[in-house]
Amino acid sequence: MSENKKKQTLLRMLPGIDTIMDKVNADPFFKSIPKTVLVQSSRWVVETLRSIILEGDQSVDKADFSDAAHNQRDRRCGSYKSGKIASRF
Repeated sequence: MSENKKKQTLLRMLPGIDTIMDKVNADPFFKSIPKTVLVQSSRWVVETLRSIILEGDQSVDKADFSDAAHNQRDRRCGSYKSGKIASRF
């Protein structure tokens, strides 16, 4: 797969903020966190990933967007709130 094609594929896999917020709103863990914080955090994560992809960083792969990858990060983060928040995105 060409570099541009790979970038396009990864960029299309980035979730929209609405999608992230739907998942966050369905999880009682996030109920005590202000919506503005969740939205800003979501935007920051998506924009950071977009920048990393566009720079051609090889550390981002399709596997990073899978549910299995998210679940694995959740287990590694344990119950720490900040780790769990970061791992959800």
